[in-house]
Amino acid sequence: MLRRLVGFALLALVAVLLLKVLASGLGLLIGLAVAGLWLAGLGFIVYLALRLFSPVTADALCHLLLREMRREAERRWRENSAYAPTAKPVRPLQGSFT
Repeated sequence: MLRRLVGFALLALVAVLLLKVLASGLGLLIGLAVAGLWLAGLGFIVYLALRLFSPVTADALCHLLLREMRREAERRWRENSAYAPTAKPVRPLQGSFT
């Protein structure tokens, strides 16, 4: 009976420790998400201020960022695309088939 009670106590202790580790991991992920959203909001406020005081510079910045993102997306598409040419083109048939 005592052995069974100690077994259950150890199982409960392991379960509590496992839950603490999982909760801290989840807390870390939530903290990273909140930090990312905070930085995105800060960037948006900076962009709005730039748009308010210098619209031409804001347009240039927007075009610069979009051009870089588009180049990166096209590069990734070319590397990973199933449509990328991998084989040599087939030569047309020669001769008479009549």
